[in-house]
Amino acid sequence: MKIIAPTWDEIYEVALSLAPKVLVDIPFDVIIGVSRGGLVAARIFSDLLEVRDVITVPLEHYRGIDVLEDVKVGKIDLPDLHDRSVLLIDDIADSGASLQKISELLIHKIYRLKTLCLFKKNSSTFTPDFYQKETDAWIIFPWDRLEALKALENKGISMEEITKAGFNDSMLHRLRGLSMTDE
Repeated sequence: MKIIAPTWDEIYEVALSLAPKVLVDIPFDVIIGVSRGGLVAARIFSDLLEVRDVITVPLEHYRGIDVLEDVKVGKIDLPDLHDRSVLLIDDIADSGASLQKISELLIHKIYRLKTLCLFKKNSSTFTPDFYQKETDAWIIFPWDRLEALKALENKGISMEEITKAGFNDSMLHRLRGLSMTDE
């Protein structure tokens, strides 16, 4: 399993590279961030695109590394968006199921919908309107390091492989110190 763990600066560089592509499209009135993975990306793009109206959509699709579950969308309590352009943001289009499901739920409730992800997996069945990088690696984002570390350890991935992915020894030690319970 190929694993990469981009730093905060690398993520911001991806966003800065992607933002001009979004800005040439029509202006967006609202950003909807997919919780949990898309929340940080939604906030970054809120700043870069100067969109102040940010809404979240609760969703769960993964349990650990490579363990897919059915897409579960929480209660979506949206204001009236029939006359607004919406940018739906997640961190990655992995299987594509999450973005597909949410897009299907939203498309009839808004004026215009576009999708954005920082990364797209080669195997994704959904292609976002905007994405910067395509990969086949498992991406460990800065905002889910502890969760990913626990899942990798449970999967039997060696500390050497985890360190090669971008975790340094100090970070590993500190993250393990935060983990009081095993899942």
